[in-house]
Amino acid sequence: MAIAWAPPRLLLAGTGGDSGKTLVALALVRAMVRDGVPVQVFKKGPDYIDAAWLAWASGREARNVETWMMGEGACLRSIPAASRSSSAIGVSTTGATRGGPTRPRRSRDS
Repeated sequence: MAIAWAPPRLLLAGTGGDSGKTLVALALVRAMVRDGVPVQVFKKGPDYIDAAWLAWASGREARNVETWMMGEGACLRSIPAASRSSSAIGVSTTGATRGGPTRPRRSRDS
């Protein structure tokens, strides 16, 4: 029986917003790219600013895996399809540690 090779995967999660997940991911991705390791970055959450920074760091489009927006099936298909020949780093919200999809946050004014 042949064993399929799976590239390394890492999920970064924090206890809340502003906990430094994206900053840590940027440092890891830049170091890996500098060392010649291809990296595909995944971002959970509706914001686009972090995804733009992660795309810059990796030299590849940062893929969104937000189940609330895409559905669970699309997210599950996206990760192996996009990271076939690269290491995968995921940056998540606290929803990943709670076991459920995230919901859009309300602003403090609403």
